[in-house]
Amino acid sequence: MELLLVLGLVSIGLILVLIEALFVPGSTWLGILGCLTSLLGIVVAYNCFGGFIGTLTLAATSMAGAVTVYYSFKTKTWNKWALNHRIDGKAQNISVLTSQMSVGDVGRTLSALRPMGTVDFGQFQLEVRTTSHYVESGRLVHVTKIEGTKIYVEPF
Repeated sequence: MELLLVLGLVSIGLILVLIEALFVPGSTWLGILGCLTSLLGIVVAYNCFGGFIGTLTLAATSMAGAVTVYYSFKTKTWNKWALNHRIDGKAQNISVLTSQMSVGDVGRTLSALRPMGTVDFGQFQLEVRTTSHYVESGRLVHVTKIEGTKIYVEPF
């Protein structure tokens, strides 16, 4: 019975440390709990079986932990759970886009302008501001004024 208790505590401890290292790094509480559980298993081995078996348990636990972590990283077992996608999108340089705009350009609102919203000008979409009226989504608007990176529009 004591042997099963020692094996169970050490195994659960190693599993918790492995989960901490691979799935939730930085949470530390799971790793600490795993270390304490493994340590408890080693202490039970010393108390129930004596110094020689306790030392063997300590050595076996250390080796098993090191081999498990090394093998897990070496064989890339965890890559199927890892997030490997790259984000290739880039932020638009608004000053370049506004330099391509001119008074009188026409676009269609993608969102309601209350007083700000998004307008599709064909090749790009920009956030604009209406000068006076609220404009509903889907309406045609034209550019009335450009100040730096701010674009003002009015409905037709």
